[in-house]
Amino acid sequence: MSLERRSSRALVLALLIFLLEIAAVVVLTTAPLQGLIGPGLLGARSALHALFAGIVMITMTIGVFQGIRLWTSEMPRIEDLEAGSLVNVIACLAALVSGAVLLTARRPDLAAPPALRVFFEFKQFAGMLCLPLVVAACSIIWRYGEALPRSRAVRETAGLVLMLAFFYFMCAFALGAALARLRTLQGVL
Repeated sequence: MSLERRSSRALVLALLIFLLEIAAVVVLTTAPLQGLIGPGLLGARSALHALFAGIVMITMTIGVFQGIRLWTSEMPRIEDLEAGSLVNVIACLAALVSGAVLLTARRPDLAAPPALRVFFEFKQFAGMLCLPLVVAACSIIWRYGEALPRSRAVRETAGLVLMLAFFYFMCAFALGAALARLRTLQGVL
């Protein structure tokens, strides 16, 4: 294994730990703990899911800028692309798993208005679509690596997939934030 490959893995791990620390510090210093977590285990699961969603927002934003640069033929460094795409996959997987854990604890509320249930379902499926998109982008980037600058079609495909992942994530994130706010205001979902 080359020194570059080892340093790339160390960079991915360091970046992931750094993003977790930033998210934890921001969340814990800006919100009262009882208001943040809420009562019981469901509140802790919700807070964990929100923390991972915040991390995904950071990684997706970086990913969409890398996607735009790929699309416009302004090549970022391959090592940055590889590390960023892998961190994106790990963050999306963590958010998806925490969402699944949260979903198993929350029973469907049939008293909730139908519009809220539809938005919740759409948010859930939009969020789940992000993982296969970032996995596809990561596999393209890792598969073609140094050949990306020479292959316009592959470069644009990876860029488009990263941009689509960002779009679906923003749909899920915005609906999740809105639904969480509505839930606290109305006590539904």
